[in-house]
Amino acid sequence: MVAWRLLSFSCALLFFSAPSILLADVFMKQRTHTDGFTVMGQTQPPRDSVDTVWMGKDRIRSETPEGTYIVRLDRKVIYVLDAEAKTYEEMSMNLNSMIDQAIEEHGGDMSPEQKAMISQMARMAKEMVSTAEITVQEMPETRTINGWKCRRYIQNTSMPMGTVTSEIWATSDLRMDTDLYAAFRSAMQAMQPGMKEGMSASVEELKKIKGVPVQSVTKSNVMGTGVSTTQELLEYKEMIPPAGFYEIPAGYRKASR
Repeated sequence: MVAWRLLSFSCALLFFSAPSILLADVFMKQRTHTDGFTVMGQTQPPRDSVDTVWMGKDRIRSETPEGTYIVRLDRKVIYVLDAEAKTYEEMSMNLNSMIDQAIEEHGGDMSPEQKAMISQMARMAKEMVSTAEITVQEMPETRTINGWKCRRYIQNTSMPMGTVTSEIWATSDLRMDTDLYAAFRSAMQAMQPGMKEGMSASVEELKKIKGVPVQSVTKSNVMGTGVSTTQELLEYKEMIPPAGFYEIPAGYRKASR
């Protein structure tokens, strides 16, 4: 379901937006590997992908194997594009509205129990994000990765449902604007009901990572399920996007309910 793909995408944005938004649009290409894991009796195989992200002052476009996502902070919406079907779906960035919309659009195929389960999962997701505590520690080690001089950081995130620990190697070789980054993350978080409080402290912690993350190894343990993900920045450059790049492409129609 689109709503849950978007929840996963929102988590991915935490890494993609970790490099602060620049004064010009930024193009990034990143390789991601996730080890296989088992959750609720279902085994997920290892997964490898190469994703690209364009970031502007108040907008993001991400190309992933799951699809294309356009985030418009100015409109408070996320567009999900299906290139094969030439269709798009429009989702509110408000988590409550997103879930209500998903149930309205797809509720005819759900049992009352399924609707109740989705609502419960949404509440759990909101609680997980709103009560997350982030700490960042700068370490003395340095190394060169993909030609960029990097410093090591340890980022810990604690939530009621588990913990996430990331070893991050970040470079200051790439130009950045930490104030604009802070404004972006604050705007993203403030759109979720009940999530604004405490965001300022989290942003200040994340600003301790000086520069752009080049490589990270993230180990999460949520509700007893352990997952390990490795991410590596392959390309990073400032570019002018094609005209209308953050808009719904011509010829696309809104997906029918």
